[in-house]
Amino acid sequence: MRDGTWAKKLRVQICKTAKGGQVLVLKGHRFHREYGRVGRSYWRCTKRVMHGCKATIRIINDEKLKAKKRQEILEKKKIAERARYERIKSDPLKYAKLLEKYKKKYESRKRRGVVKLVKDMTEEELQEARRVWRAKAAAYRKKILKE
Repeated sequence: MRDGTWAKKLRVQICKTAKGGQVLVLKGHRFHREYGRVGRSYWRCTKRVMHGCKATIRIINDEKLKAKKRQEILEKKKIAERARYERIKSDPLKYAKLLEKYKKKYESRKRRGVVKLVKDMTEEELQEARRVWRAKAAAYRKKILKE
């Protein structure tokens, strides 16, 4: 960081850890240095391993700071997944392969007992399942009406 003016504006601090590493502190959140290249350094949230936080920071030319929050990363991932699924659906062979994969997964879950068939349910389990189905159908209809 050359002049550090952007660091002062954003209240960014780079501290040393007990083991001699670097920790970047931004608005109370801690990031460790993932890797660096010429003119760039990449930082990840320290809560990534234990809590799955996907927040990242990228510093370019020691002056620009680009931070991504977990929600932004998840939104980007969701959009990419939808695009991938649309590409698969447009190709009949890939779509058939995907459906076969889903069918095998369902059969595997059925064998392990994760999925319970209606004919194998008790009366109480069936009533509970139908209550859940009704609630989900109502939520879906409500969602469709909003769009």
